[in-house]
Amino acid sequence: MDEPVVMVDPPGRGRLRTEQRRVRSGDADADRVLRLDGVARYAQDIAFDDVHDAAAGGDEGLWVLRRTVIVVHRLPVFHDPVQVRTWCSGIGARWCTKRTTVSSAGGARVEVEGFWVTVDAGTGRPAPLSPRMVAIFAPSAAPEPLRWRRLLPARPGGTSGAVRRPVPLRSTDVDWMGHVNNATCWSVVEQVLPGLRATPVEAVLEHAGPIAADDQLEVLVEPAAGATLVWFLVGDTVRAVARVRPVGREVPPLPSGSTTE
Repeated sequence: MDEPVVMVDPPGRGRLRTEQRRVRSGDADADRVLRLDGVARYAQDIAFDDVHDAAAGGDEGLWVLRRTVIVVHRLPVFHDPVQVRTWCSGIGARWCTKRTTVSSAGGARVEVEGFWVTVDAGTGRPAPLSPRMVAIFAPSAAPEPLRWRRLLPARPGGTSGAVRRPVPLRSTDVDWMGHVNNATCWSVVEQVLPGLRATPVEAVLEHAGPIAADDQLEVLVEPAAGATLVWFLVGDTVRAVARVRPVGREVPPLPSGSTTE
């Protein structure tokens, strides 16, 4: 589970979508730097736009993020014009990976890979991709079938020095599906790991289950070998876990001022 995530380049074939954005104040921090929840929104939005346009009005079910990987080389800053490009890098019977790059003429570059699962709206269970979606997205994907495997551990390791704290949820944290949005989880990671935007850094967020608006959410920040883990807990149930590990830098320090368990 400790191997780095390989971010593949566009293959030169198949569907490639490009959009132009500008870093706005709602996605930048007090230092004018694009936050990771802003990066997540860019990647989510272009993925949804791409699927919507490819479906051409057809019913392609729901698409849910199971995992997001963000590799930061250099983040853009407030008012930077950025190019956002996405393509399908892997495809299976019920899911696909969408690779996204966010870059600027000034040298900013962020790599994102989202593992998207198609879900039946009635049952909430994974559903097969339609032949239309496979035909559209498969040409740019790796030839081998995409399979799900965890990159992060399933349970906290009980490490000494782990810090647990409550996370009050707001109505604005919940999306139209009634769940706390993936981008909101990234904002929580940034909140509990100050200095996260020091680059270069690799950050992975995996979801084990939905977080509802009325859940009593807590996070457990746990030091690990060469990394920091952030566990999203409802009671003792893991709903998500994030791993942050700087490349060639020290691990971000644990926050102070909280109760150690």
